Amino acid sequence: MPNKEEAIKMRVKAMEQALAEIEKIEEFFKGQAEDFYQKEITPMIEQEAQNHLFGDIAVTIDFDSYKEDELFDSLQPLSLKIITIGDYQRYLRRDKDPIYGVFLDDSYFFRPSYLKEIVEKDGYSFEPCETTLSIYIISATVPKLETDECGKVLVKKMKQN
Repeated sequence: MPNKEEAIKMRVKAMEQALAEIEKIEEFFKGQAEDFYQKEITPMIEQEAQNHLFGDIAVTIDFDSYKEDELFDSLQPLSLKIITIGDYQRYLRRDKDPIYGVFLDDSYFFRPSYLKEIVEKDGYSFEPCETTLSIYIISATVPKLETDECGKVLVKKMKQN
């Protein structure tokens, strides 16, 4: 049996390993947010900019619910040794910044804060829907076409700051 000093050293080493794994997982989530933005959101924004000329850009993202085992299956390439599915509540769950899943051709898992950082860096706003917590809206004010009182199409220009 280890004495107290040996037990403390073992605990410190285990904590360091757990923190390293948590950091790997969070980096995975950041990478997933970047992939989701590039592969899924960017084409939607491009379509909005080209095809919806009478309004501002607005893309709605609906996050899916998932099972913890789906999340941990996606984390398999990280070769986690300390953190298990049972540890999800203690290590990964954050009520104010939960992990969301999006299941399209590829599966994506990330925290909204990571996606928000990417979206806002590109000049868009990223806000939760007022009525449903799992829906977020990416939007931007852009020049658009309008019609006058006679129905003539006009270009509405944005004011310069």
